[in-house]
Amino acid sequence: MPDTRTVTTTVPSRDGSRIGVVEFGRPPQDDSRASLLFLPALGVALGYYSDMLTQWAQQDRHIVAVEHRGMPLSPNTDIRGARFGYSTIIREDVPAVADRWFHGSRPFVAVGHSLGGQLALLATASRAIEPQKVAAIAAGTSSPAAMSTALGRAKRRGQVAFIRATSAAMGYWPGERLGFGGRQPRSLMRDWCTEGSRGRYHLHGDSTDYESALATIDQPVFLLSLDGDPIITLPAATHLARRLPSHAKHHRLSSKTADGFDHIRWARREPGTVINAVETWLDEPKGRHSAITDRS
Repeated sequence: MPDTRTVTTTVPSRDGSRIGVVEFGRPPQDDSRASLLFLPALGVALGYYSDMLTQWAQQDRHIVAVEHRGMPLSPNTDIRGARFGYSTIIREDVPAVADRWFHGSRPFVAVGHSLGGQLALLATASRAIEPQKVAAIAAGTSSPAAMSTALGRAKRRGQVAFIRATSAAMGYWPGERLGFGGRQPRSLMRDWCTEGSRGRYHLHGDSTDYESALATIDQPVFLLSLDGDPIITLPAATHLARRLPSHAKHHRLSSKTADGFDHIRWARREPGTVINAVETWLDEPKGRHSAITDRS
C-alpha cells in the first residue's frame, strides 16, 4: 500500500521568511510518477484540505502542499504590517519549496485550487518553477467578466471597489470578519483587486507581462471548473481559459450530487470526483493534451 504518512515543517523562502509545508506520502523511487505541488485557495488553511490530500496520496501520489503566508502553519502572522503579494508567493515562496523537494530535476505537477490555481499558472508562466504540467481547480477571473448579467457585473464592480477601499482604509483586509478571503495584507489584496477590476494580471512591483507569459506556457495545462460553483462561474473560468495557450484543456466537471459543487466545500464533500478528474487528465497520452474539451 502507498505510504500516506504526513510530515509538517517550515522551510525558508528565498526572502528569508519561513513557509509552512505539509508532505503527504513519500517520493517515488523513480521518475515514472510525478509528485504534486499543491497551492490552496485564498484564505483557506492547508488543514482544510488534509483529508482530501490524504485520499489523493492513497492513490500513490506524493504531494507537497504549501501553506500561504499568514495562515496557521506560517510564522508570518503580522498581516497588518505585511507587504507581500502575488509576486512574493510565486517568485519567493513556491520556488523555494520546489527547490527543496524536487531539486530542479524530480518531476512534479503544479496543482492549485482557486487563487492557488492562478498562482500555479503565474509561477509557471514566469518560469519561477518548471513543472511537467499545471492543473488549476475552480480558478477563473474575479472581474465583472465572471458575471453573465448587467446586474451581476455591476454588483461585482461594487464588491471589488469595496474590498479595495476597505483594505486601503484599514491597512489590511479583514476577510475573517467579512466572510471572504481570510485576513490578508493590503498588498496582496491590491493584486487581487487589479485582476478583479481589469480582468488582467499586473502584479505590484513586478515588471513581467503576465498576460503574454500565460499565453506562452509550454507545459500541458488543465483548467477544471466545477458545475454549480457560485464563485467561479463558467464565464469566470472561460475568461481565464481564453488567456491561456491554445493547447490548454478546459473541462467542466459535473457533481454527483443534486446541489452541484461548492467553491470551497467540495474538498470535504466530494473530493474523489475532483481527484479522479485530475488523475484522468494526468494519465492521458502526451499527444492528447492539445485537445480542448471546453473553451466556450
